[in-house]
Amino acid sequence: MLQFFFENGITLTVTDKEEAQNTTLNEYKVACEPKDISTVLSTKISTFHLINRGEVVGIRAIGFDSGRTIPVSEILQLPPNVSDYVWKLVQRHQDASIPELLKILTDQQTQVQQVRPLSAQVLMDLIKNWKFEMVWSSNAIEGSTYTLGETFIAITRGIAASNKPIKDANWAVDGGKAVDFIKKLVCNESRSNTIISLEQLLEMHSLVLKNTLHEDILAGAFRRFDTRVTGSTFEFPPTQEVPALMATLIEWLNAEERNKEHPVAFATEVHLRFVTIHPFEDGNGRMSRLLMNLVLMMRGYAPICILPSCKPEYLASVKDYQMGGKNTKKLLAMVANETMASMQVILNESKKY
Repeated sequence: MLQFFFENGITLTVTDKEEAQNTTLNEYKVACEPKDISTVLSTKISTFHLINRGEVVGIRAIGFDSGRTIPVSEILQLPPNVSDYVWKLVQRHQDASIPELLKILTDQQTQVQQVRPLSAQVLMDLIKNWKFEMVWSSNAIEGSTYTLGETFIAITRGIAASNKPIKDANWAVDGGKAVDFIKKLVCNESRSNTIISLEQLLEMHSLVLKNTLHEDILAGAFRRFDTRVTGSTFEFPPTQEVPALMATLIEWLNAEERNKEHPVAFATEVHLRFVTIHPFEDGNGRMSRLLMNLVLMMRGYAPICILPSCKPEYLASVKDYQMGGKNTKKLLAMVANETMASMQVILNESKKY
């Protein structure tokens, strides 16, 4: 039996765990007090926030900092002795316009700064255990079979999960080092207004592919051949254009004019511009999400995770940009909502100090 205590006082007790393993939350056999739980289950919200406490439990690695994002589809994979957790529904603004979303985010950041000035080091302290979910979710988008718990163990102990590809373990370890790298960039007080240099970008790519190299794939160097996504008609820029396109991207990314843009909109566009150039032979998706989170953190926002359950919507939004005239709105709406959720966690944590 699993009990979940929602912030609005509703207690949700999940029974028949094995039978409900592959169903949606709305189909779980539950007993609850009060009986009317329509306020919780009226919409198919895909994530909750653990706002009380955290630990590594079963196959779910939950950071010791509160505020971990837990996909509903995996709640029942927690061991049966997990109880007394406080769960908070993630607030979504699916129908809000882009200007409305960005205003909410600006207001959130102002609230956080009023509670506790959010220096780079303070932000890193608050999110020190978010690395595992950042790596797990990004790798899962690319096809890794590792759970969050297996990712945690691979990064912290160097132990690979049995009966799973060793590649997935290497992806986890490499992803952890890459996240550590961008955190160092954020905390570098001598960086001035520079977000990342070309040399640092290539170094980050070397980390992403460090233990998953093949003799026919380069790490830390631009691709040597033209490429396209399987099943797509979109063609990435020719190989010979990549160095110039990346030089232009780095110059644009570090330009003073970017300070006039909303950080979340800026981070989203960085992601889309980078992945559309597709400068490397492998690791472009993971790199684009690292860059997006680097921009968010350098601008005083919390990083986000794009969960595997959101993969179809996420990939469709990237395709819409590439095929639909550089339209950033679909991905921006997703990134904005995920940033709101992350910033709410930061606000909750800041109030504890």
